[in-house]
Amino acid sequence: ACYVAHVPTGIESGEEFVLLVETREGERVEGRVTVPAEPSVLTPEPGAKIPTSTLPTGNILVRWQNPAGNELHLGFETDAPCISGVSPPGSFGFQSAMPVSAPDSMTVQLSANCETEWTRLEGRITLAAFDPGYGRYVRDALANEWTTPERAAVNLQGALGVFAAVAAHEVPVVLERPQQP
Repeated sequence: ACYVAHVPTGIESGEEFVLLVETREGERVEGRVTVPAEPSVLTPEPGAKIPTSTLPTGNILVRWQNPAGNELHLGFETDAPCISGVSPPGSFGFQSAMPVSAPDSMTVQLSANCETEWTRLEGRITLAAFDPGYGRYVRDALANEWTTPERAAVNLQGALGVFAAVAAHEVPVVLERPQQP
């Protein structure tokens, strides 16, 4: 199961969270995580209009700052009922988010598969920074490497699972198609 909590006062980078659970049998589960520094998307600017005649879009340069050097994932989603995502240039498929290996920029394509035709499509480019444990979890899960309890317990002692933190920055963008005569 996945549990997400809304903290009305907000959460700051560098804050540490501790999980303490005692089971009915008296066993203890402990977890500890530090919220990573929030990355910043520098380009495209908020509200940028991205002209496109086809999807995926042409190549778009996304630049960012990653102050703590955390593992990053870059994603794209729309406000419309579409299946949307991001991919490297020249790729035919797309995913909701993809790992980023470059230190400060990457050229990508944005995609959206919508049920209806559109000329203007609002969405968000999201850059997420993972705490080191969650980054390892994602890599291991993608590689299907859950062969030992040590690999299946991330930031936890006494249980299998994940206790992690992610900091994200979203930039609204608009995909625009030329009007057909």
